[in-house]
Amino acid sequence: MDHSARKVLTQLTAPDHLWSWAELQGHKSKPPAQAGVYAWYFKRKPSGVPGDRCHRVRRMPLLYIEISPARLTSRETIRSRLRYHFGGNASGSTLRTTLGALLQRELDLSFRRISVSTMKFLPNDEARLSDWMADNARVAWAVCDRPWKVEHELVRALSLPLNLANNTEHPFYLALSAVRKVMKDGAVSNPIWR
Repeated sequence: MDHSARKVLTQLTAPDHLWSWAELQGHKSKPPAQAGVYAWYFKRKPSGVPGDRCHRVRRMPLLYIEISPARLTSRETIRSRLRYHFGGNASGSTLRTTLGALLQRELDLSFRRISVSTMKFLPNDEARLSDWMADNARVAWAVCDRPWKVEHELVRALSLPLNLANNTEHPFYLALSAVRKVMKDGAVSNPIWR
């Protein structure tokens, strides 16, 4: 692992603070409007997600990491992506889609096509998913100029059951892929929601 990846890994696994959505909503300079990597820790993980090999901070397992931007031409930042993950919808958030697939029964979520190629949860269901994330998800981040250059190393170094990209060797990869596929196939079999 190169020096920059090691530095990012340290910041994500030994953060000064794990931020809740309530804290971030009221903070003017957090998360930073810069490029980097962010890590998702959970007070309560979705049922069935293995957490025994996951890194923990204050007993919360680290289940997922993501980068922003994903490429040089994007203008996304840690701030814009985290705000979208917490308050957006599944059509623009792999994490929301994954959590929704895992929590679909528990939260009674309906995943639907809204166009030929776009899917998300119904509005009230997105709100329930947002509430679950606000209650259970905590984040840490590390500023990094070209996060796409360290992502693969970070995924390899950590046990991240909710990451699919660069993570095919994880024991939960096939089960998570199957749960997401079942949910998406169900959405395709229904008419487009308007």
